[in-house]
Amino acid sequence: MSKFKSVALGIIITLIALPNIFASGNRIFLPELTTLDLSSKDKIAETFSELDKIYRFAERNYLYNINYDKVYVAMAKAMLEAFGDPWTMYIPEDENASYKDHREGKFAGIGIYLMKMPSSLQNPEDMTTLYPEVIGCFNMGPADKAGIKSGDLIVRINGDDVMNKTGDECSSAIKGESGTEVELTILRNGKTFNVKVKREIVKVPTVEAKIIDNNIAYVQIVEFTNFTAEQLKNALNEIKGEISGLIIDLRNNGGGTVDSSVEIADYFLPANKTIVSTIGKNNENNQVYMSAYNSDKFNKDIAIVILINKGTASAAEILSGALRDNKRAIVVGENSFGKGIMQASSPFKKGYANVASMEYRTPSGLSVNKVGITPDISIKDEKHDKDAVLERAKQYIVNKK
Repeated sequence: MSKFKSVALGIIITLIALPNIFASGNRIFLPELTTLDLSSKDKIAETFSELDKIYRFAERNYLYNINYDKVYVAMAKAMLEAFGDPWTMYIPEDENASYKDHREGKFAGIGIYLMKMPSSLQNPEDMTTLYPEVIGCFNMGPADKAGIKSGDLIVRINGDDVMNKTGDECSSAIKGESGTEVELTILRNGKTFNVKVKREIVKVPTVEAKIIDNNIAYVQIVEFTNFTAEQLKNALNEIKGEISGLIIDLRNNGGGTVDSSVEIADYFLPANKTIVSTIGKNNENNQVYMSAYNSDKFNKDIAIVILINKGTASAAEILSGALRDNKRAIVVGENSFGKGIMQASSPFKKGYANVASMEYRTPSGLSVNKVGITPDISIKDEKHDKDAVLERAKQYIVNKK
């Protein structure tokens, strides 16, 4: 373990565990609150006093039995949804366990990342806010092989309209027994069509590496996990001979753990370079993460190209911004997703409350949130006879030799 990781990341980044359920965001785990802070005469005590009256009135007069756990979950979800932020939410126990199964490859699905806006942020005139959006597909997973793309909207699942369903409900409806099919109605470019996708036991790959044309090393990172940095280094070490350039493909990478992307950035950068900074509500929580002084570096003096598209999000945007802003790589493709938020997460009643707590900035000070990374070479991510983005990246490296 590098000095950088054990010291600079020890306070915050190593506490980040599972990504956000739909968009692979980043969560900072905090201890559960056990007492209320009423010192500031805020509106919280007043609000809960009135809610308590309503709840007790209903309990006293309601004819039937009350499912108190169900009421708690509904209140917690509605309260955080009312903040009007897509990354602030309450994740109940059953959904959190489902996501853990996803991360451990224990469920049958189709290999996609979904994001659906909460009802408070939906706009009847904007279809992208009404239906779940595909923000990434696992490479060579069932959805990818069926032709589903980032930006597709899922309007029906097995014939059922999903406009009034939550993102959790949509995700659950897509899952099922391995070998069974789910039919999705996709809205793309104003047209709808149906796709049948066979469910499989989905195991998320992390790194794939190979040598392609002109002795260029091609590395695809599809998600950032606790093992991705080690796997990347091992993959590059296994590539024999001299390489003329390196392509890092982050297309449809929905993110993952921040410490993984920061460690990879550190691997490619010389010492004392800014990797990412965080901006929170309180200045004392702001931090700047720098590359370390250690011998574990990628020392080859070759051109590096990073490939991105609108499915590139979160931790993948951190790596893209870090290498681009430090002039260690150029970025080719489409504008990225723009998920520049870290979430504070704390356990409550076996579930988790996630609250958007910090934005991160690239080394040049760019705010990624809702903006994304703008590529140095912009080219539409289309695959016909050839992968146009990959071909453009190879051309750049050849011209740099």
